[in-house]
Parts: sequence; C-alpha cells; structure tokens
Amino acid sequence: MSDKGLLEIAHRLVADEDYRERFLLDPGAVLADLGVSAEAYRALTALVPILLVGGIGLVNTALAENPISTSRVGWGRG
Repeated sequence: MSDKGLLEIAHRLVADEDYRERFLLDPGAVLADLGVSAEAYRALTALVPILLVGGIGLVNTALAENPISTSRVGWGRG
C-alpha cells in the first residue's frame, strides 16, 4: 500500500464517522476491501503492540532528554 493510500485512510478515519465506526468494528474487513490480505492483516496486528511499546519508549526517552515546557514554546500566547 502506498503512502498516499495510507494518508487517504487516515483522512477518511478522521473525516467520515461511518467509515470510522466500521473500521473500529471490523478493521480486517475494511483493510480487505482495500486489498490487504488476511495474512498481511495478521502480521500487522501482531506488530502493533511491539510498535506501540517501542514508540512509547522513544517518546519517553525524548521527553527525558528534552522536557517540554509550555513557557518555553509559548503556548497560549498570541
């Protein structure tokens, strides 16, 4: 699947409530409609927990090294 296809899916998940509900109820069926094989879907679902844990670890490491300060980035200032 191309990056463009992934962006279209992400956009549709944000913008289309019916599509989002269908995706939440049966993501395998939605991805199958897009041409993703059942084997690829199983592989993706097996990787998700690993990617989430790795992503959380990276974010925690980045925040520990460079804490975010609202006063530093100027949030809430016009």
